[in-house]
Amino acid sequence: MSSETSIGKVAGERGNRAIAPRAPEGDRLDGALAGPVRTGPTLSVVPSRAVAKAFACAGRCPASGSGAGPNARFRPAVVRSLRLQLDEARRQAARAEMRAAEMAAVAEQARARQVEFLAVIAHELRNPLAPIRTAAALLSLGRPGDLLRAQAIIERQVVQMSRMIDDLLDVSRVHTGKMTLVSGIVRISEVVGQSIDACLPAITKRHQRLQLLGLDGDCEVHGDTMRMTQVLSNLLDNASKYSPDGQAIVLTVRMLEQFVELEVVDDGIGISASALGKVFEPFVRDGHAASFNTSGLGVGLAVVRELVEAHGGQVTARSAGVGHGSRFLVALPRAQMPVDVRPAPEAQGQSIS
Repeated sequence: MSSETSIGKVAGERGNRAIAPRAPEGDRLDGALAGPVRTGPTLSVVPSRAVAKAFACAGRCPASGSGAGPNARFRPAVVRSLRLQLDEARRQAARAEMRAAEMAAVAEQARARQVEFLAVIAHELRNPLAPIRTAAALLSLGRPGDLLRAQAIIERQVVQMSRMIDDLLDVSRVHTGKMTLVSGIVRISEVVGQSIDACLPAITKRHQRLQLLGLDGDCEVHGDTMRMTQVLSNLLDNASKYSPDGQAIVLTVRMLEQFVELEVVDDGIGISASALGKVFEPFVRDGHAASFNTSGLGVGLAVVRELVEAHGGQVTARSAGVGHGSRFLVALPRAQMPVDVRPAPEAQGQSIS
């Protein structure tokens, strides 16, 4: 009798309570989103407070503990939407992690280049000290011939050190935005002449030949004469430094309708494919170039690019690979005003050295 009463009591309770159907496997909330599952006479999935609040505000799910409710049919769509959002959040986190790893790798490469650069600059600044020490010893002897020799040694090494320091200062000015240009009307023939005068002694010393092509007239550009001469001098100096003795260097000037092009071509050691895309980056030196000529800091071409772009121009580098020479092309916009074009005798096809 007691057993029948107990069973009837339970049955009566069940008759007075709504039993929520168990959610299918594909529609159950993840453990991270759902709360504990209550078992017993009433079986229902109880969402966490945040999710339940979101469901209730959206009108798609009853509040926690209210049973299945009339909007239970919307629950699978909401769950799928939450899953899509969670998957997208995971993908974004993965992409952010990849970007962070890439940035860390770039920072490590920059740090390694700076360490290498410091070693190079220490070596380059130490090199002139031995000749200067020799000159000091000659001065101590007091002989007239030795005095002239010591003076020549000191002057040569001071010029070399001054050029390195100037390159370093230019890189610093570029990165700090303090590079200034004294703008005016510049004749290309003047830039070419000054650049050749600056580089010819080193070219002659290596028994190389410099040929000038295309300067059969003159044109003008807006810019800084000294800085533009620095650009062309750096390119000619690089062509000479990285070419064997006796090789030819060709400087070609092309006067187009809107631009003037200055092209320096050499038959030197060339540029490897891996270094070609980074040749204008500061503190970057191709391995085989550094072994061929140990002088230089690896900042000259970086300064060239910044100066050319500051003049509204563009500089590009090309090479077929190691051992196949290199080609540097500078394009500068011509001044938009009439130019007094005058011929340059003996310039066409002129062999400078």
